[in-house]
Amino acid sequence: MTITEDTTYPFAEQVTFTVRTPKPLAFPLYLRIPAWCAAPRLTVAGAAVAATAGPSFVKVARTWTNGDVVTLTLPQRTTTRTWAANHDSVSVDHGPLTYSLKIGENYQQIGGTAQFPEYAVHATTPWNYGLATDAALTFSAAGGALPANPFTPDTAPVKITASARKIAEWTADDQNVVTPLQASPARSDAAVETVTLIPMGAARLRVTSFPTADPNGHPWSPGGGGAGFRVVNRNSGKVLGVDQMSTADSARVVQFADNGTDDHVWHLVANGDGWYRIRNHHSGKVLGVDQMSTADSARMVQFTDNGTADHLWQPVDNGDGWWRLKNRNSGKVLGVAGMSTADSAQVVQFADNGSADHVWRFVPDGRVRVENRNSGKVLGVDQMSTADNARVVQFADNGTDDHLWTFEAAADGWFLIRNVHSGKVLGVAGMSTADSATIVQFTDNGSADHLWRLRDDGSGWFRIVNRNSGKVLGVDGMSTADSAQVVQFGDTGTADHLWRLRP
Repeated sequence: MTITEDTTYPFAEQVTFTVRTPKPLAFPLYLRIPAWCAAPRLTVAGAAVAATAGPSFVKVARTWTNGDVVTLTLPQRTTTRTWAANHDSVSVDHGPLTYSLKIGENYQQIGGTAQFPEYAVHATTPWNYGLATDAALTFSAAGGALPANPFTPDTAPVKITASARKIAEWTADDQNVVTPLQASPARSDAAVETVTLIPMGAARLRVTSFPTADPNGHPWSPGGGGAGFRVVNRNSGKVLGVDQMSTADSARVVQFADNGTDDHVWHLVANGDGWYRIRNHHSGKVLGVDQMSTADSARMVQFTDNGTADHLWQPVDNGDGWWRLKNRNSGKVLGVAGMSTADSAQVVQFADNGSADHVWRFVPDGRVRVENRNSGKVLGVDQMSTADNARVVQFADNGTDDHLWTFEAAADGWFLIRNVHSGKVLGVAGMSTADSATIVQFTDNGSADHLWRLRDDGSGWFRIVNRNSGKVLGVDGMSTADSAQVVQFGDTGTADHLWRLRP
């Protein structure tokens, strides 16, 4: 007895089984209904047989004769899934297949041999799309005979067209790595375009978990959406914000008592040459000088980034955990008009005269991940322990709470770095001042080894300096492995001494 299957599944809905037997034969046939199929249809020898929605099995128990035909139809429909844990991104399915953006591919051999080549694959078409929040999704099939290899961009026999908008700020980083997703819907006023999606298995370059995009969405921070900062003035204790939370060009930049609004959060976007754009989280606009003035007391505004020099700032380390912010165009520093301590006082530029209103502090906003430049892994606690003296390690980011930290402002420009999962703070085992001393978590008891400062390197990365030892946070042996021990070490300029903060 043989059963022959005829189908082009998963590209089509129907699967046909033909029974060949030399004589009538009784046996049960079990057919699996997949979870995505809500309304299967089944016929046996031309007669309908009941089949329940998946996930399930259908049992067909009968006496089979030669030539009996079983036809199972699994109606496919286009659906979307929202991934709440991945910034509310969306993936698109049709039946059993998940779809990816169709991206043009350019293969460049970078190593190996003719027999076993090693290739780099580069995109030749735009990829930074978010699906429109009301995206129209249309499925189509080519029909005809199935290609010998249906899993390539050019031979895939099925596709979905979708309405999407480009997200201009979503880019690759300086190592051509696509920067992480940010909150959906992302703000984009780009024209709606029609893009093509193909089965994920047919794509080599893949965007499969899409942000959504809408003109009224969340601002997308360039440079990978690094963590935001509240920029605190030393003289007033107030934070940098935008008057009335405006999102307009030329809206005044002011100081205000920190009340948790999004316009008080700013992102440092590295320019690659030691200068930064300082982008407002609420509006997506950057800090600049009204009319590109070079005069003392010229007022600060926000503006759409258009590449002008007044949009570039250099943090000048004051040596005590505070910074002066120098404008590239004017050479003046950020200050507050009349050294005011009032809410809504205008922020201005001024020739640096050493006054306290010219000094600012960057306080990381909310919960952040602390990513190592050398390994790409994040700071965590071994085995998610909540115990005192538990080892602090690096680990591939898998979303656990022990990978989240808060920076709590302490006196004299220092921070307590507190683990969200355990509530303990980052410290050095035994308050050691030695190179390679183990970093641990501990209940905060006021000791100096629990205090840390951020020292900017000019490219969006920081050295994290311990108050007690003066050493910097690093990874033992410059390891790139999961669970490698985090240590302190005299700053030698190695990449494992550099960290960045991200949401």
